[in-house]
Amino acid sequence: MSRSSRSRWIAPAAVVAVVAGGAAAVPSLAGASDAAARLPERSAAQLLDAVGAAHVDGLSGSVVQTSRLGLPELPDTGSGGGSAVTLTSLLSGSTTARIWMAGEDRSRIAVDAPFSEYDVVRDVKDLWTYDSAGSKVNHVVLPEGTAAEQEALPTTPQTPQEAAKTLLEKVDPTTKVSVGRSATVAGRSAYELVLEPRTAGTLVQSVRIAVDGKTSVPLRVRVFGTDPVVPAFEVAFTSVRFEVPSSEVFSFVPPPGATVKEQALPSKTEYLSDEQYARKQAKAEKDHAAAAPEVLGTGWASVVELKGAQLPEDATGLLQQMTRPVDGGRVLTSRLLSVLLLDDGRVFAGSVPAERLVELAKTAR
Repeated sequence: MSRSSRSRWIAPAAVVAVVAGGAAAVPSLAGASDAAARLPERSAAQLLDAVGAAHVDGLSGSVVQTSRLGLPELPDTGSGGGSAVTLTSLLSGSTTARIWMAGEDRSRIAVDAPFSEYDVVRDVKDLWTYDSAGSKVNHVVLPEGTAAEQEALPTTPQTPQEAAKTLLEKVDPTTKVSVGRSATVAGRSAYELVLEPRTAGTLVQSVRIAVDGKTSVPLRVRVFGTDPVVPAFEVAFTSVRFEVPSSEVFSFVPPPGATVKEQALPSKTEYLSDEQYARKQAKAEKDHAAAAPEVLGTGWASVVELKGAQLPEDATGLLQQMTRPVDGGRVLTSRLLSVLLLDDGRVFAGSVPAERLVELAKTAR
């Protein structure tokens, strides 16, 4: 399951994408070990190449995503549908998920909550979501040739592979890349790839990616902000097996009594001629480009600007608790990110101090 289209931005904006996509104590997931210390030496360039070329036919395991952004304790507002995945759970605290993947078109993610479970299952053309809290099932039939990255998938915790891909795609000359201390993650020996900003004015201290010593698959991603010791954001496998799961895992049958909503997405040839489809795609791409965020500045201190943002009505109370008032809007500050929400609908976000966002807002009209 790929969600690479979430971000086409450069390095600091990639941090925004990674964290938005996901200070509780978490059991230690890694530490130096004799097995890890015996890994053959690899340079940073070799590790980058290995991660880029890494491929496994299938895997299964458990993933924990943890945010320690230093935000005030947040009430769990839910998502309106009882989903185990909520805004507050991704911004503060930990979320645990079990994952299964086989090839590019079969995947399953089961997000655990105290009294419920939320599943997203893709079996080639069938996409299912199941929310046990409301006993609701949604079924979408994907058109022929649907690319995974084009799917409007529900919000779920990221995998270490997805977080690492988003960050590594944005590495540029403003980033120092080195090899850190080897470790053990999910019982497996791993290298550590370290990304450090060369530029000032950013809240990011470093990004540390644990790379499996055998498969070169990222096992853990840690992003350190103003606290250089405790990661502000972390996603890691707690257990993992690099074997193709049984096909039964991806065969979803709605539970008895569940409410099932069927949806069918038309293929390009079902209702449209090739010419009509091409025009529709061109318009969609133009609209998407017009609404796309604009990147201001360069390097790790750059900022993303979004115009015409409309926030959900049920998020007003939450924003009041998370933000403080400034001239013309409100600002959120944390150990890793700052977000400025203006009354005129503009939003500025980046791994920079809040004062930098306020300055940019005055000139970027």
